[in-house]
Amino acid sequence: AQTTNDLKFLAVKKAGKVNLIELQDLYYIRGAGIYSELHLKNGQTTLHDKSLEKLEQLLIGSFERTHKSYLVPLREIEQIMVQSGSRYHLLLKNGEILPIGRARYKELKKKMS
Repeated sequence: AQTTNDLKFLAVKKAGKVNLIELQDLYYIRGAGIYSELHLKNGQTTLHDKSLEKLEQLLIGSFERTHKSYLVPLREIEQIMVQSGSRYHLLLKNGEILPIGRARYKELKKKMS
């Protein structure tokens, strides 16, 4: 079995070809039903044929489940923003803002400090 630290790429099948996407080129992954959307630093979005749950298991240690719909690499997180009504958001280094699930906030805060 492969440990996460060895994993450097995700294989994406597209039009009969397999493209390798470097993990460091990913800003975040968003769940899209049985698929996942890979949001890349070059502004592109690519569909992956694995669910967010499966990718979470593959990327354990380098990516964090921040919300039921999002996996984010810790290195891309600029800060955690707390808003009124116990709503939490992540500010990514690229300026994008993603939601944080209430249940995941404490765990994430611990890992960030």
